Amino acid sequence: LWGWLLSLAFGFGEVTAADEPLIRIADVKAMGNEGANEGRPVRLEGVVTAYKPYFLVIQDLSGAIYVDPGDLPMDLKVGHWIRIEGKTAPGGFAPIVIQPKVTLLGNGQLPQPRIIAWDHLLTGNEDNYWVEVRGIVKGVGVEPGSLTLDLDGMEGRFAVVCSVSTNQSPPDSLLDAEVRVHGVYQVAYNAGAQLTGFQLHSPEIGRA
Repeated sequence: LWGWLLSLAFGFGEVTAADEPLIRIADVKAMGNEGANEGRPVRLEGVVTAYKPYFLVIQDLSGAIYVDPGDLPMDLKVGHWIRIEGKTAPGGFAPIVIQPKVTLLGNGQLPQPRIIAWDHLLTGNEDNYWVEVRGIVKGVGVEPGSLTLDLDGMEGRFAVVCSVSTNQSPPDSLLDAEVRVHGVYQVAYNAGAQLTGFQLHSPEIGRA
């Protein structure tokens, strides 16, 4: 009892604004890398738009963000609706979330893709968003579990990484075809956080 009274008298145990978890992705992104370095707590809910053992992206109504999955013991899939509790950290280009605790809430729905005009591809404003872009297929690369399409657009060449089954053959019929692709936009940057290009992560070749 005395401890409780003393905490009231001297303000011990008060919850400050910095202790309240951020619940909107846009608010995390608005912090910038300097603010994200404070390690603010987050509690975000969103749909999974990209997931690999080293790569997790979620999107809510306010924005999209990269989450460092660490050693998540979960079999997440694109389209899952999840809750992430973790903390902010600076990324190479923008704030990210680290040390995530993930709760699967059910199946969600992928957002309507943002249609990206060719002359806006290198602004970085769409980083981590589920988007739609167009380009001409100039090459197809094959690796275990993925295909990489080399696309040519008005802003230059960019890669589309598509997850596939290990026995799926490369779609040679796409060579020199103009395609429309849905996927997660990921910026590429140099040591000074200056944009140098981008690539797309698509959950399946059917999205191209």
